Amino acid sequence: MTQHRILLGVLVFITGQFGSVSTQSQYVCKTFGGGTIKTFNETLFYVKSTCPVTLTHFSYGEVDCFISVQGVSLPYDQTYQSVYTFGIYTKLRSKVLPLSVIWYSFPEGVTSLWIQLDLPLVDEMTGMCGRLNSDENRAQLLYSNIIRNEKCITEDNRKVTDTNKTCQYFASRAMECVDMDTFVDLCEQNIYNVHNLVKCSFFEEFLQPCDGVIFFPPQSKLREITKCAEPACPGDLKFQDQGPAFPPTCSNPKLQTEFNTSTCLPQDGLVLNDRAEGYHSVKVQDCPCVHMRVTYAPGKKISSKCQTCECINGKWNCSPNTCVPPCAIEGWSVTTFDGKQYSLPGKCTYVAAMGLNWTVTIQFSDVTIGKMYLDVFQERYTFSLNSVQLGGNDITITDLSKTVGFLQG
Repeated sequence: MTQHRILLGVLVFITGQFGSVSTQSQYVCKTFGGGTIKTFNETLFYVKSTCPVTLTHFSYGEVDCFISVQGVSLPYDQTYQSVYTFGIYTKLRSKVLPLSVIWYSFPEGVTSLWIQLDLPLVDEMTGMCGRLNSDENRAQLLYSNIIRNEKCITEDNRKVTDTNKTCQYFASRAMECVDMDTFVDLCEQNIYNVHNLVKCSFFEEFLQPCDGVIFFPPQSKLREITKCAEPACPGDLKFQDQGPAFPPTCSNPKLQTEFNTSTCLPQDGLVLNDRAEGYHSVKVQDCPCVHMRVTYAPGKKISSKCQTCECINGKWNCSPNTCVPPCAIEGWSVTTFDGKQYSLPGKCTYVAAMGLNWTVTIQFSDVTIGKMYLDVFQERYTFSLNSVQLGGNDITITDLSKTVGFLQG
């Protein structure tokens, strides 16, 4: 059986001095199907290559960003980038650049990918995605941005005869939202002699702008024409062509409607149980709760000496806390008995607390507590990292860490 190449990954390199991010406008560059690229300026063309391809390369402040498509996995640094599920897609969002990369993946590979840029285009940008006032044609873009080596191949554009008339039939039914000539040319280059997933990703890309167009056939009808099934959803979630990118969950049952995309959602009235393995929907009243990484069933109660909590609708409903809150001193940061916070001014000796017949005093060494003194009536206890003394005499304690661990600040 012939194995067809599928787009497998993207390399994202970000280097330089990082600063804050501000968003001004949005541009999108896409690659999908068997090699179609849609530039930031919405120009469409086809590339058939096994070579790495530079999609975009630009500088933002003192940060240099380079994005290349290649048959590799997706590396990312959690310090500067976050990766999460976004509808049926996966989204990488930069924490230091106004940039996101979104892709649709299968076990066989990635079939569509797009770069979302939230800053104006500039002349200095390079890559297949184009730039401001770009006048390069397809041949010039290919020459400048394909990273060639002795093992990869870039083929000339060759149309395949649309023997099944699928491209023309699809275009005739979707003529209100696609350019007939451009679509048919790209379609004939994309859908033959490729993996079915690649073919279907091409048609899905042209289904999206047709959503909501008057007199446009249902998307289910066009999927019958292309013989492409709608995207599959995990567990008991149901596919929607357009809907909230983030499903309601036990952790956050409120439906988020800020971002809409192709998505997988629970049935109406249910939420995704994100506190259990798998993708299963439940009623909010059947949501479990979590405490200290342990999951508790609805109605379960846990108790401490200060209060009792019951799991109700996925949240802990707790009785009033009957314990007096402690005063915590960590390094030079202080949290008082009534919850206020402040920082100590420097390396000195401070009275931490005082009662009728007792006083607690702390002495700082650099940014840690070097010693603590407890004066009770006429006696003084001295606590340090490795010892406890009463007066000038050492006191033997079996587990000293339980007594003076907090002295480490």
